[in-house]
Amino acid sequence: MTFESFLPLFHVWIAAAILLAALWQVQRSTGNAGIADLGWSVGLAGSAVYLAIRFAGDSPAAWAAGALAALWASRLSYYILVDRVITPH
Repeated sequence: MTFESFLPLFHVWIAAAILLAALWQVQRSTGNAGIADLGWSVGLAGSAVYLAIRFAGDSPAAWAAGALAALWASRLSYYILVDRVITPH
């Protein structure tokens, strides 16, 4: 394996680090940790789609795994948005 084969994973890691660092600052100012949870789940959905596009090729199984991960993370994102961010406990 070459470095180029790990480049998409590096992209996901950098994007997640920037997103979660920004949301951590938002959480510190608002006191609502649900925003970080929402960012994590949205990032997971985006990562699943991005990595499926970059790695799947013609593999239906890889596309299915990426789609299922994105659907699950999207459902989780909606739940966290409604239950934790819009109506915090």
